[in-house]
Amino acid sequence: RADIGNYTEDDLTRFSEHIGQESPLVELAFQRRPWRIVWARREDGSLVGFTYDRDQDVLAWHQHPLGGTNAKVLAMACIPGVGQDELWLAVERTINGVTRRYVEVLGDEQLLGQSDARDFCYLDCSLTYDGTEVAAGDRLFGLEHLVGETVQLLVDGATHPPVTVAAPGTITLERAASTVHAGYHYNSLYESVPIEGGNPSGSSAGRPKTLHHLTLVLIETIGGRAGPSEATTELMPAMRGGDAMDAPPVLRSGKVKVGWRGKIEDDALPLVVLQDLPFPMTLAGAVPSYSVNEA
Repeated sequence: RADIGNYTEDDLTRFSEHIGQESPLVELAFQRRPWRIVWARREDGSLVGFTYDRDQDVLAWHQHPLGGTNAKVLAMACIPGVGQDELWLAVERTINGVTRRYVEVLGDEQLLGQSDARDFCYLDCSLTYDGTEVAAGDRLFGLEHLVGETVQLLVDGATHPPVTVAAPGTITLERAASTVHAGYHYNSLYESVPIEGGNPSGSSAGRPKTLHHLTLVLIETIGGRAGPSEATTELMPAMRGGDAMDAPPVLRSGKVKVGWRGKIEDDALPLVVLQDLPFPMTLAGAVPSYSVNEA
């Protein structure tokens, strides 16, 4: 029939077949707002997502390793929230040598242009204190679920040295603060496929290349690192000259030029962008500047 073509499905894992081959997908949940994401729980307990936005030509799979030891997602559900849909997870971890299970919710996305550094909470299994200022050296209570674990803190919009949660669930601050987020650290990692940039005499495939620098296009970002591998990334400082020292880091948008360490072999031109702090990063583009050798 003529209308059969209207129902022909696309292979949405064509460029990410490993997503389902490493471990089968066993449960799905659709988050419509603020982004159209199909969340999937794999049989091994890992969490992956598929951003689906035909209008913007965005069809992309992404993996979400959870912070903590032996973290696994046991169940998931997406329900309507205030302004955004909420993704709820039942998560199992080994905490202080004991298997624990908690129900957690993915924090609301701070939309562009509406961000406040004190509200950033890019931490897993976290809790937030927001109230009267706590003096340096005083304790915060309420982290009974993470006793014995080392957690990362975001204190009034700035980083704080990691601390270990003491019984019965307390942490001690090194400086005064009124807004504190405490939870497991995780890295956000982008790794490109080898880049084919062309060559005046034909394709650059198979030809050695020399990369001079890399230009990243960032939106409302603080810090981050970039380079040819996780081990050889260059730091993009969160603070710059002229920034107030007694205020949270500033969200920055624009182009950032990054130096490059390491060599490029054959036609491989990899790119790694890493966010290893509990701050936002939106990568809108990456433009390498390189020359192709004729040898």
